[in-house]
Amino acid sequence: MKLLEAINSFTAHRCLIDSSSGRKSTTIYGYDGYLRHFCIFMRNPDIEDLTLNDVMDYLNWTTTAGYKVNTRQKYALAIYELVRFFEKQGLRVMNPKDIPILKKEYNLPRVSNEDDFLKLVKSIPKDSVAYYDLRNLAVLWLLHDSGCRLGEAAGIDVSNLDLKDKSVIIRSEKQRSMMPFRKIFWYNKQTTEAIERWLKKREELLQKTAIEDKDALFVSVNGGVCSDGRSGRRVDVEALGEMIRKQSRKGGKRVNKDVDNSP
Repeated sequence: MKLLEAINSFTAHRCLIDSSSGRKSTTIYGYDGYLRHFCIFMRNPDIEDLTLNDVMDYLNWTTTAGYKVNTRQKYALAIYELVRFFEKQGLRVMNPKDIPILKKEYNLPRVSNEDDFLKLVKSIPKDSVAYYDLRNLAVLWLLHDSGCRLGEAAGIDVSNLDLKDKSVIIRSEKQRSMMPFRKIFWYNKQTTEAIERWLKKREELLQKTAIEDKDALFVSVNGGVCSDGRSGRRVDVEALGEMIRKQSRKGGKRVNKDVDNSP
C-alpha cells in the first residue's frame, strides 16, 4: 500500500472514531498534515517498505531544518500512530515501538502587555466585515480577557457559550484525569461585542457553507473565501497561532515562531 493511500485511510478511520465518540478532531487533522509532509519527503513509497532508517533520516532532517523539539515530537508521534494502526490491521510494517519519541519541552508562557495587545487588535480593520477579521477579533479579545489557551479557544462550542454570564465551558485537555471541563469568564464589554459580531457572521457562513462541525464557535472556510459550495471546519491551533503571528507583524510587534499553548 502506498504511503499516501495509507495516510488517507488512517485519517478517515480516526475521523470516524473521533466523530462517534464526540472528541475533537484537531489532533488527527494535525497528524494528517505531518504525515503528508513525511510522505513528500519519502516520495510516497509503500508503507511496508518503510524502515527505521527512513524515519530517522526524516527526523534528523527536521532537526537540521531547525524545527523545534515539540514540533519534532509531533511528527514522530504521527508516524508512530500511523505505523501502529497498520500493525494492528495485520499489515507487514516496521515495529512502531522502535520509533523514538522526544520528550516534550515545557516553556513559560509569554504574556503581552496592554499596549502590545491594543496594537494587535488595531491591526484588524475596524470596519471590516470579512469573516476572518471578525473571527480573529473575537479570538484575540477572548484570549486576552479570559486567559484561555489557543487549544481551548479552538475547541469552544457555541452550545457552551453564555453571553449573559460572560462565560463558556471548555474542555481542558491538560487536565483530562482530574477536571476535563472548566468554566472560564471574560469581563470586558469589547469581548462580548466582538463575540456577538462574530456570531452573526458565523450564522451567515452556516447558511451557505458546509461546515463540518456546526457547533464549533470558531470556524475556518477552505480557501479563505466564503461562497456557495465552499466547505469549512473548526479552526485549529496552528491556524490561530499563525493568525496571531500575522497580526503581530501588522501591528508592529514580532511574535516568536512558536506561539506558546501551555498553561
